[in-house]
Amino acid sequence: MKRRDLSEFRSLVDLLEENTPAKKLDLNQKNRAHVRNLIKIKTNRGVGSGYLLTGDGYFITNHHVLPEETAEIYINKIPLSFSVQRTLMRSKPHDLVLAQIPLRANYLPLVAIADHCAEERDPVRTYSFCGDKALRSHGTIVLVDSFRLFLDMFGLHNNLSNLFARTAENTQYSDCVIGFGWSGGPVVSETTGELVGITKAIHSLDSGLGFSDQYHVFSSSAVVRKMIDYFLDGQAK
Repeated sequence: MKRRDLSEFRSLVDLLEENTPAKKLDLNQKNRAHVRNLIKIKTNRGVGSGYLLTGDGYFITNHHVLPEETAEIYINKIPLSFSVQRTLMRSKPHDLVLAQIPLRANYLPLVAIADHCAEERDPVRTYSFCGDKALRSHGTIVLVDSFRLFLDMFGLHNNLSNLFARTAENTQYSDCVIGFGWSGGPVVSETTGELVGITKAIHSLDSGLGFSDQYHVFSSSAVVRKMIDYFLDGQAK
């Protein structure tokens, strides 16, 4: 079966196409869409965030936020709770879950997923649906690896940082300030309005000089795209 024959998953197929309607939205429209597409996930283990990818209920979150299908799902601005209809795919290594709730909300546009990883110093924002309101935090992409201190000390950081940033196929970092309940929320480019990742955790990095820095850790858009693509390839066989 060819990809175009996957009518049941048409909206997921469109997410990976360059002509997706979300590509045609202006920056303000995209930012409003990100807020509307926020979801809150409540399980017996706690509360986390998630993100609607389409108006027909496909969403993505962390595996540790939704370790099983028993959960209450709340969509921003909608005073109703939903249950998970089906789990399409889980990836423990990437801490991601692709699932669906029974929703038909055509007013929610498709989200444009960036087709490349964000690069260092790119401005981003991340969202969370905590309590009864949407929260956001602004920051920039940072390079966090074992070479960072070396590059800074010898003045090589500006020349080599993009090289290392482009190798961050799976996990990236920003200096956005996040807290409890932000896991599973979207990370969005301030420049393009596209989805560049899904929040995973807070990471503390010991500098070796007696202090540590905290960083916002997220799965890159490349991983999100690969996960959807892998699922669709499996359905097409």
